[in-house]
Amino acid sequence: MILLLTSCSVQNLISRAERKGYRCDTITDTIRVVKVDSFLVVKHDTTYWEKIITSKDTIIRYRTSYIPKTRYEIRYDYKRFNDSLKVIRLMYKDSLRSALKTAKNDLKRERVAQRKSPLNQFKNLYIISGFIMTLIFLFLLFRKALH
Repeated sequence: MILLLTSCSVQNLISRAERKGYRCDTITDTIRVVKVDSFLVVKHDTTYWEKIITSKDTIIRYRTSYIPKTRYEIRYDYKRFNDSLKVIRLMYKDSLRSALKTAKNDLKRERVAQRKSPLNQFKNLYIISGFIMTLIFLFLLFRKALH
């Protein structure tokens, strides 16, 4: 008798759980059931199968509940996640380093290839020859001005 008087009611327990984040949702879903029927049709001399497709819609209701995690469960999940990240980092540390080195070497090769490309060499040749022609022209111009 004392137990019944001192215990909490169900509504009190549910309201307390809802304040802490508990949710009970009723979800409805519609399922379509497709049924294929076939029957034999005899018409004069010929017989053939007639196929009829029928479907029924069924509504299903079910309850789902969301129970929030306690702070200890959250701490445990964070710790487990961080530990798995550490393990993955250690596993792929060497392969990441080698991947970065090969990427840097590929970039260097591309830059060298761009420098040694024929189009780039012709550009350099035209710039140098234009500079030399300008120097020769200025030299001749000053030589005439001095005489």
